[in-house]
Amino acid sequence: MRRALLFEVRRVTSVWSTWILLGLIFLVGLATTLNLLRGEVTADDFPLGAVNHLTAGGVLAAAIGASAIGAELRWNTLRALYTAFPRRTDIVLAKVGVVVALLVALSIVCTGVDTAVISVAAGGTGFGGEWLGLGTRSALVLVSWGVIGFSVAALTRSQVAGFLVPVAVAYIVEIGLLSVFPSNTLASLLPFINASEATSVGTPAVEAFEHAAVFGGFAVALLVAAVVVLRRRDA
Repeated sequence: MRRALLFEVRRVTSVWSTWILLGLIFLVGLATTLNLLRGEVTADDFPLGAVNHLTAGGVLAAAIGASAIGAELRWNTLRALYTAFPRRTDIVLAKVGVVVALLVALSIVCTGVDTAVISVAAGGTGFGGEWLGLGTRSALVLVSWGVIGFSVAALTRSQVAGFLVPVAVAYIVEIGLLSVFPSNTLASLLPFINASEATSVGTPAVEAFEHAAVFGGFAVALLVAAVVVLRRRDA
């Protein structure tokens, strides 16, 4: 497992697209925060520093997750990896582990920087209990998007699908379903709607963590399916 993890770290650090996508998440979040400063900023805006990086963060995190396995599928290098690392689960978990670590680290940095910017503008401090809860849920949601992108790419053998399918489900399928069948029960079952509620400033903390758990559970279920498929399917 250690060899597989070190290999994946070296691979990721040599791929510029990964750093570009991570940088875009940071920059879009910072731009959202700076745009907020164009109006009057008060203490009520402090929690937004914990979620602004999700403006485009989820979509880009899915692209990062999909790229972690998509390149191997596109260039048919999985067989060589499986030869170097006979335990297929090791290489799969190493890939997911690196994606998770990168997204958690990025979420922490974005949350800290964006909140600091708002705090300076508002002349106070936004690092409180509500901020900590939102920041934790933001990291969970960002990581789940990345895991979903990875899993869909693995299941479909397509990096493009790993990016487009989650985006289509989140912004077309789920919204379309709720417009045709408006129901709180249905909304509570839809993963990306739960992700949105989990990082909404107005959602009570306990309820918000329940929404985050639903979205995270969906991501884990897809990951388990992807691991099973990658272990059984020929490269």
